[in-house]
Amino acid sequence: DVLSSTGNNFLENYVANNSGNGFSMVLGFNATVADNVIENNALNGLFFNTVDGADIFNNSVRRNGDTGIVIIAGFRSTARKNQALNNIVRGFLISGTSTFGSYIDENVIRGNGLGVRLGGFNAGNVFLNNEFSNTGVEIQDVTGDFFVNYFIYNNSFGEIRWIEEQSGGFLRVLS
Repeated sequence: DVLSSTGNNFLENYVANNSGNGFSMVLGFNATVADNVIENNALNGLFFNTVDGADIFNNSVRRNGDTGIVIIAGFRSTARKNQALNNIVRGFLISGTSTFGSYIDENVIRGNGLGVRLGGFNAGNVFLNNEFSNTGVEIQDVTGDFFVNYFIYNNSFGEIRWIEEQSGGFLRVLS
């Protein structure tokens, strides 16, 4: 791991290839991680745990052993214009006890085992202008009926494959 730190960190123009996570931040706020190449790490590419207001911008996160970009238990993070490509398990993981109000915007999420997994007690996360093309489901939602996340239709899909696994149903309101 490159960094385990708190507060106002900035990582730019870094190339990671590690035996753990490419980049980790735990218990932080207002971090900017931009313009990096994070590839071929044994675990995850970018890993944020309990980080509020992270700005994850224009990174190429590819061929990692688990997940490209992980956001756990943070508020109001933004992942914009990243490429999550060919990660073994998934492109994005948004999980943990509380991840609220994150924007996942203008990302290319392709060639991963699955696109995005939403888990835990997470709500108010918005998916906007993303391009999906993965081998498994595009969005796997295991948050249940109580937690609402938003999918804005100008995401590009060959077909929509978002399942809500708690009730076993497909999205109920598509208007």
